[in-house]
Amino acid sequence: MAGEFGATNEDARQFRAGLPEIRLHDLRHTCLTLLLSLGTPPHIAQAIAGHSHVDVTMMIYTHTGMTEQTEALRKLGEAFGSTG
Repeated sequence: MAGEFGATNEDARQFRAGLPEIRLHDLRHTCLTLLLSLGTPPHIAQAIAGHSHVDVTMMIYTHTGMTEQTEALRKLGEAFGSTG
């Protein structure tokens, strides 16, 4: 139930406990991003997310970090015979 300024009792308890403000949507995004980064097949992540198309899941939840980019470019270099 919302109190003054739209805050809920749950918000107040969360604040008093020193917990960060995390929305349910943030947890969903984190869960799906971690599942995909751990190698979960995209169609499984799609089913967990409830998306109608796997393209939606992949567009929203796949992120490439510097490690992945560096590895991809290293592999490309190896394919063209580069040694370093």
